[in-house]
Amino acid sequence: MRLAKFFVIAMLVVAPYGCGGGSGTDSGGNSNSGNPGGGGAGTGNPGIDSIKQELLTGINEARASARMCGATHYSVSVPVTWNDDLADAAYKHSADMATNHYFSHTGSDGSSPATRISQE
Repeated sequence: MRLAKFFVIAMLVVAPYGCGGGSGTDSGGNSNSGNPGGGGAGTGNPGIDSIKQELLTGINEARASARMCGATHYSVSVPVTWNDDLADAAYKHSADMATNHYFSHTGSDGSSPATRISQE
């Protein structure tokens, strides 16, 4: 279960930066920074706090390498920082999916990712 939660959180954190995009500079040299903020003292949830440094390190190691996505080249991206509210929203959503046996960006209550994040 811990591994499944790790991958769900990783997918939600990495998805906006698919194929090396996201913060930093796109293939045309245009700035598109927008790092999640905060480091925080933690969410108080051991399921998140116990893996957050490992997850953040892995994400930033991946972002430190230029990559190709199809025929599009993406430059090295700046490191991201941890956001406890985002992680907590992702954790709660992964628990909802596990409890209710589904996999979707839409919550079992019809909520969107933006709605869940703003509720944190």
